Amino acid sequence: MIPKKARKVFKGVLFDVYQWDQKMFDNSYAVFEKLKRLPTVQIFATRKNKVLMLREMQPGSNAIRISMPGGKVERGENPLTAAKRELIEETGFSSKDWSLVKAYTSSKHKIEWPVYLYSARNCVKTADQHPDPGEKISLEWVPLKQFLDGFTENANDMMTDFLHAKYDTKKRNALAKKIFNKP
Repeated sequence: MIPKKARKVFKGVLFDVYQWDQKMFDNSYAVFEKLKRLPTVQIFATRKNKVLMLREMQPGSNAIRISMPGGKVERGENPLTAAKRELIEETGFSSKDWSLVKAYTSSKHKIEWPVYLYSARNCVKTADQHPDPGEKISLEWVPLKQFLDGFTENANDMMTDFLHAKYDTKKRNALAKKIFNKP
């Protein structure tokens, strides 16, 4: 968490930067810094035992990213309202059956980032897709396992690699080979 004594030194579109003087173990002081990101919502959009998987491209990259509907919560906006808005904008689908799956604040790696994960069940097509100009999105309804497989296979996060290594002997051996420089 960002301490109450921290001062906001920059206000950005998505991130604000906070700094404060932190007492060190040797009684000296150092300037600490942390980013605070606007909250985001992510939605498990479902119908007929399938999950809506997005294949998304953004400007500046030709990579296709597997994702789920979601986006930032605008300043002053309620997270559920944001989730409903993002689902319709990105997919054209809506739901009357919503629940909060999990809310957490990621405060690792010097970024404080509130995230709200919702389930939108029995989704129906109610509008045309209207993604932001910086989003190119295609949709596919898939079984949950296929969604999870696609999500983790296309992630480039270090923790995803560690999880693969934990549960897959071949990937664990490949990682061990890299770490320990074994032939």
